[in-house]
Amino acid sequence: MRDAYFTLIQTARRMGLMLLLLMACRLLFLAFNADRFSDIPLSVWTGALRIDLASLLVVFLPYHLFTLLAIWYSNQLLRWAQHLSFIAGAAISTALNCIDIAYYRFTLKRSTADLLELGGYSDDLWVLFPQFLLDYYPIAIIFLLFVSLVIVHEIALGRMSVSQPQLFNLQTILKKVALSIAYIATFVIAGRGGLQYSPLDVIDASKPAGASFTPL
Repeated sequence: MRDAYFTLIQTARRMGLMLLLLMACRLLFLAFNADRFSDIPLSVWTGALRIDLASLLVVFLPYHLFTLLAIWYSNQLLRWAQHLSFIAGAAISTALNCIDIAYYRFTLKRSTADLLELGGYSDDLWVLFPQFLLDYYPIAIIFLLFVSLVIVHEIALGRMSVSQPQLFNLQTILKKVALSIAYIATFVIAGRGGLQYSPLDVIDASKPAGASFTPL
């Protein structure tokens, strides 16, 4: 059971780190586009936090699946799967947010909207991506710093790994079932953005403050 508890503690640390990185990206987005926003109400930040929590379920779904397996049976292969899936999810999430810092100035919307609409033109987007890195190298450096921080964090967690013999009895099985249910429930609620009837979307999150703050 010690392995299972340690796995959940590691997950809490990882998700906490990602929330901090996403908030840092949002603050940078605001700093680079300060002329577009003014008098930002508190509801914008609470709505943004709900969106970030929901994104942690979607982007890190492979990581969460590996974590559920690790609750039941932890070994070196699963730990590597957790490390790599978390780093990959963090890289994707921070890359999209960093791209938006500059992208918004030209389109007045985030890049994810165009990624969903481009379809067959997505190849052009990837052709332009290297030029984007050259033109906005400070943002590329910020992205690399964020990913480096995630990798250093994962190395530190790897050195803290706990390994115990896998003992299965009725009490242990019941505890693992309870932990699994609690884990799934937590991230389903977070993924929905709360306990409301309909899952949260970006428009819902921006309603209290107005559509002008939706990009944040």
